[in-house]
Amino acid sequence: MFRTNWMIAVVLLVACVPQVPAQGRLQSVRDDVRSADVKSTDSSQHARDNDDDSVIGSLLGGILAAQDDNGSSLGGALVVGSVLAPFIVPMSLLGDTYRERLNFTPYPYARGYRGYQILPTELAELYYDDPAVRVRRRNYGVRSSVENGNDFLGLNRFGGQLKVEHASRWGVVANWNWFHERWNCGCTDDTLLGDLNFTFRFAQNEIASMYTGLGMRIMTDRRQTDLGFNFTYGGDWFPVRPLVVSTAFDAGTLGNAGVIHVRGSIGAVWHGIELFGGYDFLRIGHTNLHGPLAGIRFWF
Repeated sequence: MFRTNWMIAVVLLVACVPQVPAQGRLQSVRDDVRSADVKSTDSSQHARDNDDDSVIGSLLGGILAAQDDNGSSLGGALVVGSVLAPFIVPMSLLGDTYRERLNFTPYPYARGYRGYQILPTELAELYYDDPAVRVRRRNYGVRSSVENGNDFLGLNRFGGQLKVEHASRWGVVANWNWFHERWNCGCTDDTLLGDLNFTFRFAQNEIASMYTGLGMRIMTDRRQTDLGFNFTYGGDWFPVRPLVVSTAFDAGTLGNAGVIHVRGSIGAVWHGIELFGGYDFLRIGHTNLHGPLAGIRFWF
């Protein structure tokens, strides 16, 4: 009888003790960000990496060493072309010649207008088929949004954005995201991630714009705060009322870890209020934080 009761007590004790995982995804991010060496220490992996580097290096060296009939480097031209293409191609597609200054309407499709940015009144009469469009023009545009994302595996993201743009093409954009992770044991973990970037619209017309910029990235929690560098590239497209299509790509560092961020959303705007949905993918070090999202954006 005593032995039976003892076994029952042990079973109940094991069942009631929370099964805490070795670490969650947010802790994995911290480990990469705050580690002195985020690379694998496995020797075989290092060997494969070295082999891959050798192959890639050989291929790259061959390309850079290629010479055309005039003796100039074909590889150099390919590299320069690859770097400039993401900027030159959108400028060509949007027909941006940098000759006109585009103002902002209060919000996309305001008063029946076909897009978001618009020429000053004196020029609009020369370029637009309907010069009688009565829409207010401003030198600046402001938008702010809040959203929520979840991967349905215990990780929730509540975030927001503030973006300010000027007719001079310069602007600033700030993003913040509060990650909340719940483990099977009921334990939780929280981390705040954000970035601040100064931007430049390198391509624009009435129905679309593309921007790029540089800034800083931050991660903070109860233990410490980590900083990093951020490069951002993205755009907005206003194909037909009331749709708004937005994309963004970020690359940079956070502490000792690399960062890649890609997101896309599509929304519908009505009198300056936009409801949108999409997908957000963030990779920090070796950890992926991603999932669908839904939010609301205010244009003013």
